[in-house]
Amino acid sequence: MDSGATEGIEGLLNSWPLDESFVDYVEGATDSGIINNVSEFPSISIAILETTNGNGGEENVTAG
Repeated sequence: MDSGATEGIEGLLNSWPLDESFVDYVEGATDSGIINNVSEFPSISIAILETTNGNGGEENVTAG
């Protein structure tokens, strides 16, 4: 497998810790998370979690 084919895989496998408040709401921030952003994310899929992983920095981890 060439390096181009594996680019980005490390972040999907080894991103840790998962940022729960980026994915879903947490106590004190009930409007947070992509799950509450139905206009931009009408459904949550593997593709959505992969493409949003790390958006805005390392603290926004959705996969790993």
